Amino acid sequence: MQDSGLSGLTINSKCSLLSGLVSMCMKSGLLRGMAMNPFDTADYSAGEADHIYTAAEKDYRDLLGLLPKLLDRQLIPVLIQVYCGTRISEVRKRNREDFDLELGTMQIALGTAKNKASVRTIPLPPKVVALLNQFPFEKGWGTASQINLRLKSLNPYLTPIAFAMALQT
Repeated sequence: MQDSGLSGLTINSKCSLLSGLVSMCMKSGLLRGMAMNPFDTADYSAGEADHIYTAAEKDYRDLLGLLPKLLDRQLIPVLIQVYCGTRISEVRKRNREDFDLELGTMQIALGTAKNKASVRTIPLPPKVVALLNQFPFEKGWGTASQINLRLKSLNPYLTPIAFAMALQT
């Protein structure tokens, strides 16, 4: 599959789906005589599926040139992710009520977080708070694909989470 140009993540995703299908067929009796799901013994991760690109110094420098070109609905989520290490979904699910602009915080509440461990209050930099004070929440955030396309124009491996990964190193 890698020889055909598929990424490790795509291979992992496709094989995971096939593995589930084979398991379901085995349980239903459609694949009588098959003792074991062959996907259970194969490593189809292709090494790269677990790898998330980590932003490098050049990516931060390139991002500085991109920031003035972004619309606020794209700029604010990127800045929150870069400064705070959040996921794009955590930002895009936020409403005006999730921000305390006097305290300069963003609340990730149960029900909008990825899991219980993701529930938290995040301090925001003053630059982001200033932008949020003027942000028209009723118009919404930029889409994840819009934001990713802008970042990939700098580096094809760059995603917003790459900056969060850099914060962890």
